[in-house]
Amino acid sequence: MSSIPPIPFAPPVRRKVFVSYFRGDRVEVEEFIERWAEDELVFLPQIVGAFGRGVIKSNNPEYVIGRIRTEQITDATVTMVLMGSCTHSRRHVDWEIQASLRRGADSLPNGLLGVILPSQGKAALLPPRFEMNWVPENRGGYARYYVAPSSAIQLRAWIEDAFQARRSRADRIKNLRDAMEYNAQCKVCGVTHSRRVDSKLRGIPRTGVFTTPPPGAKRCLVLNFNPLSFSRQLLLDFLDTQPDVVNWFASNALPGQVIVVSERSCSEVAAMIRTRFSGESFTLSTVSEIDGWMNQEYWDFVNTPKSSGRWDGLTPLGQLLLGYRPPGN
Repeated sequence: MSSIPPIPFAPPVRRKVFVSYFRGDRVEVEEFIERWAEDELVFLPQIVGAFGRGVIKSNNPEYVIGRIRTEQITDATVTMVLMGSCTHSRRHVDWEIQASLRRGADSLPNGLLGVILPSQGKAALLPPRFEMNWVPENRGGYARYYVAPSSAIQLRAWIEDAFQARRSRADRIKNLRDAMEYNAQCKVCGVTHSRRVDSKLRGIPRTGVFTTPPPGAKRCLVLNFNPLSFSRQLLLDFLDTQPDVVNWFASNALPGQVIVVSERSCSEVAAMIRTRFSGESFTLSTVSEIDGWMNQEYWDFVNTPKSSGRWDGLTPLGQLLLGYRPPGN
């Protein structure tokens, strides 16, 4: 009796996905692609700017949309818009969505889905052209809209649904000919984004901070380390056990940095970390001036250092058991 040969394993299909995004979210977008496309192998990315594909320099919407369709989206079957706080106001995002929804003489439109970047939580303002193709709770329309995925299986299912929609939901496409000629005013920042405007934004209180806290006041300290050799999770677990650390903030956009809130001096907190993690390289500095481009949650935390409440109301007995010495003693 002959044996039945084993059924060969077929790996999941990886669809070619064009990724549309706002350049202000570039760091988080690249992290998203690195995780889901390169590590988890969910899809094959096509992306302008971040991984080698050039930006088309022209102010003529129709010319740019045509080149996007023929040069940058031609191999992709699905377009995924990664939504940050300001994505809704960008004309290039509108152009890329319009190009994605166009049918070629011998080709179908791209499937369309939107995914909220993790820093945005559970909601983001939608680009107008995306919104006209979406119905709340994904109950209709051509496009689908989701919070950040929790697994490769989940994201792969979303992409596959968008791929199948090119035939099953194509009759629901709404793609007005008129395109955004200019960037719209951002409803979050209250400005019309451009490289010149964004460079100025980095210097105002929304994105920068100048602080000189009085002695004994809660202050932010910037802890920098090499995440390849120093486990951030191990560090955070340790900080959670220290009453002198009343709060901390860690962002996936800066994996080698933690913002620490304490009433202790920089040298005192550094000594505490050095004692626990002897031999590990790190730096700890006070915040007198900080600037850059991060999400609003980061700047709110830095500008207004607050306690998490974990150690508030610590009794004298609790202080004694933990070896805690109040500042000034």
